[in-house]
Amino acid sequence: MAKTTYNISLKGYVGGSDFDRTTVDRELARHDGKQVNVLIDSLGGSLATGLSISAAFRNHGNVNVHFVGLNASAATIASVISSTKPQSRASCGESQPPAFIRA
Repeated sequence: MAKTTYNISLKGYVGGSDFDRTTVDRELARHDGKQVNVLIDSLGGSLATGLSISAAFRNHGNVNVHFVGLNASAATIASVISSTKPQSRASCGESQPPAFIRA
C-alpha cells in the first residue's frame, strides 16, 4: 500500500492553535482546485470550530480525511463533509466512524 501524503495534519484540541479554521483555510487555499488529504488525531474540542472546518472542506470539495488513533466529538464533526468516508488508521484494530458519517 502506498504511503499517503497529508496536506493538512490536524492534531490536538479542535479550536487550538494547530487545529483551527485559519490553519485549514490557509492550507486549502494553497491547494485550490486539487485533492487534499487530511490527517485528524483529536479527542475533540470546540463544536463551532468543528462545524466551521466541515464547511471549509465542503466548500473546497475533493477532501479525503484519515483518522489516526482515537478520535471523538468535534474531531469527527470536522470530517463529516469529506469527499470520501473517513478512513481509520487506528493502531489497536480497525474502528468505524460514527453512524451519522457512514453512508
